[in-house]
Amino acid sequence: MSEETAKQYSVLLIEDDPGDARLVAEVLKQAGNIHFALELADTLAGGLEKLSKQPFDVVLLDLSLPDSFGVSTMDHVLNHTPDQTIIALTGAKDEQLAFELSKKGAQDYLVKSEIPGLVLARSIAYAVERKTAELKLNRTVNALKSANRKILEQQKSVIEEERLKVLLQMAGATSHELNQPLLALLGSIEVMLLNEKIPKRLSRHIDRIHKSGRRIAKIVKKMSAIRQVELKPYPGGSSIIDLQQKIRILYLDASEQDFNNLKAHLSSWDNIEVTRAGNMAVAIALLAGEKFDVVFTDYVLSDGTGLDFLKWMAKEGLDTPVISVSGRGDEVIASEMIKAGAFDYLPKASLDQAVITNSIFKALEQFRLKKEVERSHAEMVQMATRDPLTGLYNRNRMNGLLEKEFNRARRYGTDLACLIMDLDFFKEINDTYGHPFGDHVLHQLGRRLTENLRDSDRCFRYGGEEFMVLLPNANVQDARQTAEKIRCLCEGKPYDDGSNTATVTVSIGLATVSNLKPDKPGDLVAFADKALYRAKSQGRNCVVVYRPDLWASGTDENSIYFKKRLTTILSEPKNASVESLNQLVWDKDNQRFKAHNQAVIRNLNLLGAKLGVTPSKINALQMAAIIHDATKVFLGDVDKAGRLDKSELSFVYDHPYKLHDLMAPFDFLAEERKVLLRHHEQFDGNGYPEGLKGDEIPLGARIFSIADAYTAMTSQRSYNRQFSHADALLELADCAGIQFDPILVGAFIDALMETTTLKISDEKAATAKAILDKLIAGSPSAYTN
Repeated sequence: MSEETAKQYSVLLIEDDPGDARLVAEVLKQAGNIHFALELADTLAGGLEKLSKQPFDVVLLDLSLPDSFGVSTMDHVLNHTPDQTIIALTGAKDEQLAFELSKKGAQDYLVKSEIPGLVLARSIAYAVERKTAELKLNRTVNALKSANRKILEQQKSVIEEERLKVLLQMAGATSHELNQPLLALLGSIEVMLLNEKIPKRLSRHIDRIHKSGRRIAKIVKKMSAIRQVELKPYPGGSSIIDLQQKIRILYLDASEQDFNNLKAHLSSWDNIEVTRAGNMAVAIALLAGEKFDVVFTDYVLSDGTGLDFLKWMAKEGLDTPVISVSGRGDEVIASEMIKAGAFDYLPKASLDQAVITNSIFKALEQFRLKKEVERSHAEMVQMATRDPLTGLYNRNRMNGLLEKEFNRARRYGTDLACLIMDLDFFKEINDTYGHPFGDHVLHQLGRRLTENLRDSDRCFRYGGEEFMVLLPNANVQDARQTAEKIRCLCEGKPYDDGSNTATVTVSIGLATVSNLKPDKPGDLVAFADKALYRAKSQGRNCVVVYRPDLWASGTDENSIYFKKRLTTILSEPKNASVESLNQLVWDKDNQRFKAHNQAVIRNLNLLGAKLGVTPSKINALQMAAIIHDATKVFLGDVDKAGRLDKSELSFVYDHPYKLHDLMAPFDFLAEERKVLLRHHEQFDGNGYPEGLKGDEIPLGARIFSIADAYTAMTSQRSYNRQFSHADALLELADCAGIQFDPILVGAFIDALMETTTLKISDEKAATAKAILDKLIAGSPSAYTN
């Protein structure tokens, strides 16, 4: 009823009886919350005029009017407005009339004296809905019919095109295969014709075979000359190879008689057209405006020589095949013309139809093979240097250009900036929209980069969803401005493939030669790569410039060694990685690591189970705990009482970034990486690295911080006293709302109290719960993110 209430219907009443018109108007006024804008016409002509001026949702049509009567009245309305919704009004019941009106298209049939207000109102609403649905269905059906016709046309086009391809492939093979036996057949017939003793009754048949063989030979030559790159339009929007190709010849010669002789020799070839140029100037003008397949040129010209003409073509980059013809059979001239690029050399004295056509078809075939070789070479170069999906340079080409630009910047004292960018959450794009849309995003980003950067800039697909840009002669400020331009372009313009639309942002790391003075090109890339990690750890969709002190604490030998070992271990399947990493650390520091890590995992399991976290999430938290503790074993830890100095503080604050750096190469650790990057965030927003607050902090990170802190408090430490389990609970409660999520702390206390292995004072647990109850009363739900 709410949709009807919100709708106002425009109604045209065509009724000549004033009393019935007032009755309908009164009935509609009493229709409750359904509103109607009613207009009146007392004749059919008056109603049609009103329909011409404005549309109406429904027409209430009396079938007995001064200028029309019966079913034909509705025909007049539908002829005027074919899609009009009509409710017929009559003075008495007539089932046969109702049936005929329904067949004509009336949405309803009502007797005027039996229409309660609500019935008429609902009849109008339902009639409009039915008509709307009917029109929508008709449009859908018509669209499907149109699409089906187009599909049938395309299928026909594809079938014809494939058939033609097969025929042409067969033609390409048979044109060579038929030639040899055909020549042998024609040769044998020639010998037979020389025999005067052949009976006349056979000679007539031999002559017919001879003529037919020559026609076949001509067809074979025509088949071999078909150029498959020449297409013509075909129904359905496709193209097919043009079988009616013309061979256009430009004949460059001062002698009109020689031109006419050539045309006479080719007169039987209806697919060969010959155009004459009397001198080089005319030939050059013709070649500038028209396309020719073969050029015949005399050696001696009024404004130069055939050799001059070939040199001009080479200079202009024209590669049309040229056949030299000359009245002088000079072998030296022939040699020079061939060396200059001519495909053949023919003396005019020996020209006949066979010589000319053989030379034309041989030149076209040689030219085709030459273009195929050039195209194959270009494709090989493209494959070797370009990424096929994005069209950008690939990593092979990157190494050469990077070294070239780096050495140029060092040699001339100019600057060189390196940007490395990574598409944010690209795995989620593939998972949500599918890999074809992911490929579309990568392709479009490649286009955006090339269209919005300088010609001197170099763009590369660095790997996967990572891209690299080299900016010659760009300092830090220029490079940052360019990086921000790229970032804003990605943030502000969604990707759309016609089926899916999504905005995909980028994180960008930046490094320059002048600021960092790297020793080699690889160092510049490594600096930009590390800045990219920091950009992603700071929340993504941002630009970070590398600073020398940015990762200083992460370049020690232990870090390098551990990262190499971690790379080897975590390349295995994830479940095997857990055990391998455990074993690696146990071999180095058995008891300290093992005891602490097992305690953290036990507490994670307790809290996770209490909250109903899925097993896969708990497994990710366990893995995060192993990696967290392993880094402390291999990279060291701050283990002293009292105030920390600047370097120690830097070491502590860099720990999440180190974890992120170590885990970045492993896509299957995305959940663990998210937890460890943010496990030092605090519930009140005063944590690091991003200052997240409340449920902005991922649930896994909030769970991990509680389990890790409780384990640390109840373990033996040189810089702080060891808490009892009860005192540790009180400490968690005191820090709830500041460092920890109060609801999660409450759930953890409940989980601990339910275990039988720990002896915790009920009194202290109750005190901790009372502290939490005050906080939780105004807290948002923690079971998010």
